[in-house]
Amino acid sequence: MRRLLPFLFLFSACGGSSQSAYDRELAKLQGIWLLTEIESLSGEILNGEKPMKPGNTVSLEISGEKYLVRDDGEVVGRGRLVIDPISTPKKWDQIIEKGRGAGKVLLAVYELEENTLRICVAPPGDPDRPTGMIGWVNKFSRQEPATSPRE
Repeated sequence: MRRLLPFLFLFSACGGSSQSAYDRELAKLQGIWLLTEIESLSGEILNGEKPMKPGNTVSLEISGEKYLVRDDGEVVGRGRLVIDPISTPKKWDQIIEKGRGAGKVLLAVYELEENTLRICVAPPGDPDRPTGMIGWVNKFSRQEPATSPRE
């Protein structure tokens, strides 16, 4: 048993630190995020006007591991979020349950700084995750802390 103690300690310490890093990062993502900008593959800034209708407000609501996407208040996407805050770049997987790409997983990478969230996404179902913030980059600003997502 004495020989096993260091191994058990190491195992629990590593597992615990990974889980707590996940929990800490997930806690930082909680809340309502407003889409403020989209950068296209060519680097053009779309200022939240496309692919949505001009003037629409698009939000991402994260509560726990669940998310909702709203376009002018209407729920247009829903699912579960899985992150890997330890990888470089940080990984973001959206398991799409409702909306465009339902039944698929959207692979992405993300950056989180204070109240700004940037997500670079691959098309739904694409097997290749972006390797950095090059491609379709959605920029969000935090609007308010989390509550339970409501439809």
